[in-house]
Amino acid sequence: MKYYVTIYIHPMDWNIPHAFLGLTKGKSPDELDKIDETLKQEYLKNKEWDKIDQKWYEAKEFSKFMIV
Repeated sequence: MKYYVTIYIHPMDWNIPHAFLGLTKGKSPDELDKIDETLKQEYLKNKEWDKIDQKWYEAKEFSKFMIV
């Protein structure tokens, strides 16, 4: 089974960089983005507005693809 490491870097206030390291097993970040887009469409259909802008790497619950 493949493991994927992804680094996200985003500037915060005063251009201080904020980095997030993601480690997933079995699903590439591209596959997870496709799953995320499918979920967004379901949220729109069900009018779950608070979940629409949530990214897979911001999930508050662990999935079977995340390594803790």
